[in-house]
Amino acid sequence: MAAAAGSGAVVFLGGLALCVLLGGEVAAVLVGFANLDAGISVALITAGLLLAPWTGTAGVALLHRGLRRRGGLDGPPVLGTAAAKIEEVREIQEGEEVLLQLDLTIAPDDRPAYRANAGVDVRLSQVGDYRAGRILVVDYEMGRPWRIVVRKDPDAEWAARLATSRIDTAPAATRRTAPHRERVATTRYFLAATGSGLLVSLWPLWILLGHHG
Repeated sequence: MAAAAGSGAVVFLGGLALCVLLGGEVAAVLVGFANLDAGISVALITAGLLLAPWTGTAGVALLHRGLRRRGGLDGPPVLGTAAAKIEEVREIQEGEEVLLQLDLTIAPDDRPAYRANAGVDVRLSQVGDYRAGRILVVDYEMGRPWRIVVRKDPDAEWAARLATSRIDTAPAATRRTAPHRERVATTRYFLAATGSGLLVSLWPLWILLGHHG
C-alpha cells in the first residue's frame, strides 16, 4: 500500500507539472493573439494550439491516476464476504429474467454494518425468494464497499452461518455509494495548476513579445 501511495504521488506530481505547462501554452496563445504584429507571435500561437490538447489530456489522465493510486483504488480489488439483510426490493426490469434492485444492510465481520444497493438477475419464479428481511451472502470490494455481488448459491459454511444470523438494520446515513470525489478533486487540481501556469507565464511572454515587436 505504501509503495502504491508513493507511486501515486509521483504520477500526481507529473500531472500537476503538465497542467502548469498547459497554462503556459494557453498564455502563449493569448499573448500571441494580443500581439499579432510581433515577429514570433505566429510561432507562439501555433505551438500553443498544437501542444495544448495533448498536454491537457495527459495532465488530466495523470492527475486522475495519481489520485486513485494514492487512495489505493488503482490496484486489483480485494474482496470481502459478508452476510446482508434485504431491506427493500424493487423490480427494475421484467421478462423471463427479472432485474431486482436490493436495498441491503451489509454486515462485515471487521467493520460496522452499512447500507448499499445491489442488483441481481433472477428468474421470474425466483422473485419471491428475494423478500424484505431475508439474509443473503454477498461479496464486496474492500476499497469500494458499494460494489456488491449477491451470491446466489453460498457454500455450506455460509449457509450454516445464515441459518443463525441476525442483522439489525443499519441507519440510512451509513449508505455507501460510488463517490464523485476523484473527479471533483481532479478538476480542482487541474484548474489550479493550469491557472497557476497561465498567470506565471503571461507577464514574461508579454515582455518577450514586446522586445520582438
